[in-house]
Amino acid sequence: MDAGGVIEEAQEKKRLEEYLLRRNSTFVSSHHTPPSAISTSTNIRLNRQTILANLYYYPPSTVLDYPSTSMEKDKPVGHLLEQLPQWRDVMAEIQYSLGPPRSQRKNIFLNVLTDLSGEPVPCVSRYATCQGVKVCPFIDTTCATIAHISVGTNTMEVYRGALSAAQIAGPYQEVYEHTLALWATFRDNGCLMSIEKTTTQSTDVTVEEVIQRVQVLQIPRKAARGHQTLERCTGRLYLIEVDNEILVRCEHFTAQSKMHLNFTVRSSTYDLKYFRALFYGDQSIIQEIEEKMKTDGYGPLVPCTTIRNCSSMTVNCENQHRQSNGSMTMVELKRLPCQCRITVYEPVAEFCEQCMKSLIVCHGPHRHPPPVPSTTPPLVAQNLIAFIKDLDDLPNLTARRLLSKESTRIFLRQQLPDIPDPSLMDLHHSLGNLDHLQVYVTKAIRMMYPRGTGWEGVLHLKATQDATLKDSERYIRYAEEFQLEHLVDETQYLGQVTDAQTFRLVICMKSENSFRLVNDARHIQSDISFKRVVGWLEFELGGFDRVNRTAVVYARAYLNRQSAEAHKIMLLKMADIVQRDTGKVLPFRHLHALDKDDVDFHGILSWTVDQHRGQAKGIGEFLQALAPTGKADLYNPQRALSDLGPYEHLERILRLCFAHYARNIQKCQVTSDVKDKMFSIAGTWHKDGSVESWKSTLAFIREYGVHLDWLNDKIESKFALPAICWQYSQHIPFKIWQASDETSNTIEALHQDQLREGSGLSLLGGLLQGERYDQMRLKQVQIQQSQGITPRYQISTPSSQAYCSVNRQKDAKISKQNEKFRNVTEKVEAAYDNQREAQRKVRSGVWPQQRLDAAGAALLRAEQEYAKVRASSSAMREAKLGSGFIQVDV
Repeated sequence: MDAGGVIEEAQEKKRLEEYLLRRNSTFVSSHHTPPSAISTSTNIRLNRQTILANLYYYPPSTVLDYPSTSMEKDKPVGHLLEQLPQWRDVMAEIQYSLGPPRSQRKNIFLNVLTDLSGEPVPCVSRYATCQGVKVCPFIDTTCATIAHISVGTNTMEVYRGALSAAQIAGPYQEVYEHTLALWATFRDNGCLMSIEKTTTQSTDVTVEEVIQRVQVLQIPRKAARGHQTLERCTGRLYLIEVDNEILVRCEHFTAQSKMHLNFTVRSSTYDLKYFRALFYGDQSIIQEIEEKMKTDGYGPLVPCTTIRNCSSMTVNCENQHRQSNGSMTMVELKRLPCQCRITVYEPVAEFCEQCMKSLIVCHGPHRHPPPVPSTTPPLVAQNLIAFIKDLDDLPNLTARRLLSKESTRIFLRQQLPDIPDPSLMDLHHSLGNLDHLQVYVTKAIRMMYPRGTGWEGVLHLKATQDATLKDSERYIRYAEEFQLEHLVDETQYLGQVTDAQTFRLVICMKSENSFRLVNDARHIQSDISFKRVVGWLEFELGGFDRVNRTAVVYARAYLNRQSAEAHKIMLLKMADIVQRDTGKVLPFRHLHALDKDDVDFHGILSWTVDQHRGQAKGIGEFLQALAPTGKADLYNPQRALSDLGPYEHLERILRLCFAHYARNIQKCQVTSDVKDKMFSIAGTWHKDGSVESWKSTLAFIREYGVHLDWLNDKIESKFALPAICWQYSQHIPFKIWQASDETSNTIEALHQDQLREGSGLSLLGGLLQGERYDQMRLKQVQIQQSQGITPRYQISTPSSQAYCSVNRQKDAKISKQNEKFRNVTEKVEAAYDNQREAQRKVRSGVWPQQRLDAAGAALLRAEQEYAKVRASSSAMREAKLGSGFIQVDV
């Protein structure tokens, strides 16, 4: 470098040192040898026109984020990089935003790009110009325009420390900044309510208000970058003073339109004086407060610190700034231009194997702060995407989940063996931004699932399975969409989870489970979950395999409606799949048995559900459609099975889950006598089994359960009472009733087991995860049958089930006792507080002595009750009741 360049560099260095000295910061020289370079040469002639002032040599796999340059354009700096067999684009690895003017030339020969014999090879040159950075117009240009020629280990920290030093302020900064941000939100967005037909513009709006509103609306529209913005209410905002609070209310806010703005500005969070001055434009108060903020080093009057890469999508500065005319609006970032030119030389494709090198040449300094390293090198991104594509839970993957996966840590240890506990930020700094990382996750998902992870993705996967797999190997057996006008029952028990105007249904099951459903299933259960897949309901049909002593899932379905008609369609499609797989009709005792007392029938004997009306009626209509034509009913031979209504079919097979039944009773606000009667309905017999006993029980509940909708709900459902009490209809043989499932705990446990592996999943992700789960359960049963290996050491036997049942009842007693103990403890504490309050007021002469005596008597009663309950709790703890998972409070 000649004398002129040295002098200019020294001047730039001095400017930054002086600036940092005022900011109490430090500075490291901007001229240094890059730490990754293995050697350096000077005055290297490339060709007749170009001589490099410095040429740095780098080992293979070096990523050059910030290639150093020189202060003089005619003294370029070169960087020679060794290429790996996997050729990479070194220009794309540079963090500076490169753009026009740019150009490309071919068949250039350079002295440093030679073959094995030392002869120069034909090369391609590509050059582009640094586009600089985007900064706020109110930035301190003294630091922002200081030139740099290289970026060292702590150069970024020096620049950012210099710019952010002004942010250190006193204890009032957050309050004032929150107040200013809240006012700016109302200024830029107004009411935030979407436009309604009833919303009209104020008639007394001034011309100045209209102009100001048009200017403010341009800010979000420009930031939207061409995307359509939502039309918002244009009503005027006004303030209402209430005690130490301010209400910001839209003029269109009424009792009938409460969605319009009605925001409370509390003094505990915001500075009301400053907010009021901003709202009304009180310049004297605004100037007083903002001058104080400026003295402390923050606020709209101090220089801004916002710097963004030129490639950033950010349009406006996020900070508020006071204009020279006194107004305050959000300002657009401006670009700091740069004249530094970067040229990359690489061998033409035919000579790449003979010369595995790339040359980067930089001309002139960068007169702006260094950009943040927000661009991931293409090779790093390519390897990361390849890793993400192989993950099992790819359809449900997010950037946050990727960071916490153990497989990610294994991948990073392989990529970075020299770092003890590597993270993705060690792979490259840009991967520390979750939104940036999500871009690569989304790209991997789109590569693997081009139709997405929703409905279209499922249809594409089903078509792929149908084309490549045998019938016995397919998992997605049915996927169809129905128009709502074709569903005759959409007015009853509507349970849609989306606004879609169609009914969509996906049925998944393995052919092995079809055989198990026909040959082994006796007592089945079904339930719907809404937590696992976003926007979809997940139906599971399962049961307890009494031979292998384990819970099994026979089939699962995903649907967006749970009306009776939706359940009917789904169950009929399932039955059709079972018949195609096995060649047999799905057998039900009351439909296919020859004798009503045949308790050994080889088929489904009972079906346990919760009290969802759509599911129950849908099951009834499904059985009605499945009933053989011409076959007489076992309980009323004068009637054909096909003539029975849906609820009559339910009386012959359905059981209501007692756990749901009991839980709903506990929620009722009635006396214990009424609750006992409500529980007694679920008994098998009532006294002598007479109809009068049954009617008297219902009459007692109706008389003493005032304003209780519980009984009406059970009667109106048309299936709850016969499904909870055998005596009601007696259309299920008593032995089958006793052997059937009293609760739906089995299917609930299967749902909960799946939720442990994740919730809030996409449709395709939930489906694939369900397939892996069902396949695992199926293999567990197969291994148990063939090798005798049980899923756990302690299998579920009748004795263990009885033991757990007893312990559950004892645990329930412990929970009830703990609640009672907490209540009496609170009573004693309240009685103590009342006595202290009475003593204070009696001493001051406000209350008579009788009030203190009454408080003392109440405390004595509370202490006696406390001692009694505590003694009971101590006795329960000494007896060591229950399972041990719930401890007795004493």
